[in-house]
Amino acid sequence: MKRRLLVIDDDPAVLQCIAAALRDFIDAELVLASNGREGIAKLREGRFDVIFSDLILSDTSGEKVVEVAHELWPDTPVVMVTGVPEYLPTSDVWPDFILGKPFRFDALNKVLQDALARSGTGAVA
Repeated sequence: MKRRLLVIDDDPAVLQCIAAALRDFIDAELVLASNGREGIAKLREGRFDVIFSDLILSDTSGEKVVEVAHELWPDTPVVMVTGVPEYLPTSDVWPDFILGKPFRFDALNKVLQDALARSGTGAVA
């Protein structure tokens, strides 16, 4: 079965950049959301193998995305993508991985592989 990845970012350039890089790393169904509410709606529609979310979204916080993701799909790893130096979650709900912006594509691939390994679907060889 094809893996499913959700990417949430309200900056269209960043959203497309992450999506393009992920397509180079893995043959997966990529679902893109351009804001937090859209991302949360996608979470309610079905399970993903890995979720990538920006921290600062125009309509909600990435932490809210993490909270909903963990409520609905507790075994699905969430990667928080952030340009905020020294980010520490302010709620009790922590992302599984944090990827700082700007990031190198090899760092994105590494966090993808680690998240897939944690999700139980296994890393891509």
